[in-house]
Amino acid sequence: MIAPSSIVDAGIRTAKALRLYAAWEDARRAAARGKRTTVRVGARLDNFNPDRLRSTSAATAYPRHDRPRGQDDLRSVAFHRRAIRQGRALPPIVVHRRGRRRTLLDGAHRLVAAHLEGVSTVPAIELL
Repeated sequence: MIAPSSIVDAGIRTAKALRLYAAWEDARRAAARGKRTTVRVGARLDNFNPDRLRSTSAATAYPRHDRPRGQDDLRSVAFHRRAIRQGRALPPIVVHRRGRRRTLLDGAHRLVAAHLEGVSTVPAIELL
């Protein structure tokens, strides 16, 4: 998990650092309530478009007409790809499990980054 101090050390703009810190705090709280596990990159998640994992770059995973956050989608994937290459642990993705169905709550950019870097599984917190 990326600690808040490393967010500031990375020189990320203040607003983005605050959002990342908030996400880190949310993941930490979820970890206390959920089960730590891993998710296979490419596993079926109800609300995640699997076409994003058929791409060879962030730009094709998030085509111009399908970028909910604009350029921030590409920046986020690039940030997580660098973290993977540098051997830093990613914050776990968060999935909600109900029976056999899983819904991704947080971590779409991390999944795409892991796919692009050839990682087969990512850390996850599974909320029941």
